[in-house]
Amino acid sequence: SLDFNVINHMAKADPFKAAAELEKRKGGMTAKDYDRALTIVDNTKRSVGSVNIAQEVLAGHIGDDGKLNVSFDQMQQEAERKAKSIAPGDAIMLKHTSDALRGLYNQKIYADKQFRWENTQTVDAAIQNGVKDIQQLRSSSPDVAAAIDSLPKSEQLKLPSRINAYNAARDKVASQDSLTRLTGL
Repeated sequence: SLDFNVINHMAKADPFKAAAELEKRKGGMTAKDYDRALTIVDNTKRSVGSVNIAQEVLAGHIGDDGKLNVSFDQMQQEAERKAKSIAPGDAIMLKHTSDALRGLYNQKIYADKQFRWENTQTVDAAIQNGVKDIQQLRSSSPDVAAAIDSLPKSEQLKLPSRINAYNAARDKVASQDSLTRLTGL
């Protein structure tokens, strides 16, 4: 039972080290303790190991621009290869790894969309404060300048037309009144 407690404690911190230690202590343990310890180590390896593999694979494919440089299917194949090398023949480990990767991938996609949306809202609010060009927009606030820099290049190129469109819509009524007055004179 002392060996079981040691393995149980080690499995919480490092399940792969606990698996190696379990094999070393196998001869000195009762069959019941060994089976319980093996179950704990296997379950911990699956839960912790699968997430570690998924994080490693995902982090390895994020470029300098923060975008993924391979498809999800390629990352999934890589994660499954790593899971098979760590736990050969363990279908549950394979499934846990695939599920962990899908969860982390979806979180990243959502976080990227949320970040882009927040930056777009910051820029739109600054445009509605009445700027005339991109330089005035950038100089309106350091937060706005950071939000502009965080937007994709395609969105940055659209900012002058968005500024012009907002200003034209805002000034349309006043411009029409001025045109009518001038035509009348």
